[in-house]
Amino acid sequence: MSRFIDCFHLISVDKTIRSSFINLLLKPVNLILTLVYTPLLLSYLGDTRYGLWAIILSIISWVNYCDIGIGHGLRNILAKEFTCSDWKKAKKTISTAYIILSFIALFLLAISIVISLSLNWKVVFSTDVEMTNTILISMVFIILNFVLALSNSILYALQLSERVAFLGVIVQIINIIGILLLKATTNENLIVLSILFGGSSMIVYVVNTIQLFKKWPNIKPSCCMFDRSIVKDISNIGIKFFIIQLAGLTLFTVDNLIISHLFGAEEVTPFNIVFRVFNTLYSFFAAICIPYWSKTTIAFAENDYKWVRNAIKGLYRICFIFVLMYIIAAIVFKPVVALWLGRELDYQPGLIEVMCLYYILFSIVALNTHIINGTGKINFQVVLMSFLGVINIPLSVFFAKEIGLGVVGVRLATTILIGIAAVSFSINLNYILKKIERNVM
Repeated sequence: MSRFIDCFHLISVDKTIRSSFINLLLKPVNLILTLVYTPLLLSYLGDTRYGLWAIILSIISWVNYCDIGIGHGLRNILAKEFTCSDWKKAKKTISTAYIILSFIALFLLAISIVISLSLNWKVVFSTDVEMTNTILISMVFIILNFVLALSNSILYALQLSERVAFLGVIVQIINIIGILLLKATTNENLIVLSILFGGSSMIVYVVNTIQLFKKWPNIKPSCCMFDRSIVKDISNIGIKFFIIQLAGLTLFTVDNLIISHLFGAEEVTPFNIVFRVFNTLYSFFAAICIPYWSKTTIAFAENDYKWVRNAIKGLYRICFIFVLMYIIAAIVFKPVVALWLGRELDYQPGLIEVMCLYYILFSIVALNTHIINGTGKINFQVVLMSFLGVINIPLSVFFAKEIGLGVVGVRLATTILIGIAAVSFSINLNYILKKIERNVM
């Protein structure tokens, strides 16, 4: 009993452990919602349109990379300012970030409208389904949302990542209710679905922003608090994160589009289902890792390198547990997923195993990069991710078409590159810590 009380006390005192604990508690809720959401959406859209929607979600995620790393840069800078209780500087930083990102959003909105109306999306997606309006609506919503999503960066800097996770759950609930209504009133309508998904996120972001600045009025953004000198501070680290984000774009979000272009939208559906299952498991691990980014920034500001070392050891122990979970998931995947979806899908041989290996390696990458990002020492990450991002698409096409591995080849190419990153970032993190500790001593 006393051990339980000690554990509870530790959770209540340490923000990082508390956030990880609450994030972890929210994940079963997220999992249940995903279990409901995926077959519901698949039954509403059908195989072809579900595959197209998966591609649209990938494209939507691309726009998130267009904030020039401002969100990540803001997160690191604010974590230090909050630690020092420099609220006036934090207010200037937040105000400057919102103003910069708003101008970027206006520019992107104009560009996205031109692109959406100019491209022949039927050719891009290799489909007969009309996609122009769906793409346009989705683009408009996501551009508006990534300005509003700055509130998430502020919550991360405040070490309140659990609130971001809770907002994600709320969005999922709204989307599930919306899909149920769509099933009762429409049939396979991608345009209405794009309005639902974009609108639900926007409503939640607006409410979150209002509540955030109501609770912390001393950091509420103001146009008169714009500071040009802070633009450089945000941009210096922000541009580095932006390059990493662009590289991540070609590593993590183009597989659906490559598969659709090479093999048709129907082939995206089984690939996306396998991805969703393993990604759901990974999301539990990510929930644990997320608070460690901002906490690492704070620990470095306080020269608490012992905490960082202990945090890495603890995360590796947790990662090993998830490796076992990925392997078990691969073994029982087909019968369990067939029961879940109510029918069997045709998976290319080797796809499940390659996806399992991908997430094992990706978890190691995530573990190391969350700590590295918190240190702000990301130059090596910029170089390596840029290299891996450049070669991923041609390597994926080579494996899929030239070698003849098909859909599996697309994910295998990315898995090999993630393996390189997993080893490299582990070495890089150890080098960063040793160098800093040497200089301090």
